[in-house]
Amino acid sequence: MIVGVFLKWSNAFHSRNLTDFIFECLPMMTFMVCFFGWMDWMILYKWVHPIDNPPSIINSLICMAMGQQDFFPFWDGSVEMAQMLMKFTVLAVPLMLLPKPFILLYQHNQSVKNKGDHELLRDEEVATAGHGGGHGHGEEFEFGEIFIHQIIETIEF
Repeated sequence: MIVGVFLKWSNAFHSRNLTDFIFECLPMMTFMVCFFGWMDWMILYKWVHPIDNPPSIINSLICMAMGQQDFFPFWDGSVEMAQMLMKFTVLAVPLMLLPKPFILLYQHNQSVKNKGDHELLRDEEVATAGHGGGHGHGEEFEFGEIFIHQIIETIEF
């Protein structure tokens, strides 16, 4: 999955899309490293360091997600570390979900406003030029559709 996120990073860089990079790529990587990276670290730690009564990784992850005290920590301070990582994980979800649709709405409204300023000049040119073979319409902006797409993308991740 990290390779997929890196591919998304490269696409955002290639298309120079700062919105995708800041509000999708970075929160995705944060979520990935803070949750799944922590789980991988616990697996490796448990495998490398023999413990007489080894703690349950599943129980530790449940305690991490529920904000409960883990009574069988891996080491001193591991519970605090897990709680801090969970805060970053939870913070990444609204960053993936909310800003991008509203930024796209703002950009669309700005382009419509700028287009409206130039509309008077273009109307005069069109009236004298006649009809061409172009279609004359672009893709419509539908905020609801964009927001639903972002919800689906966030849930899938």
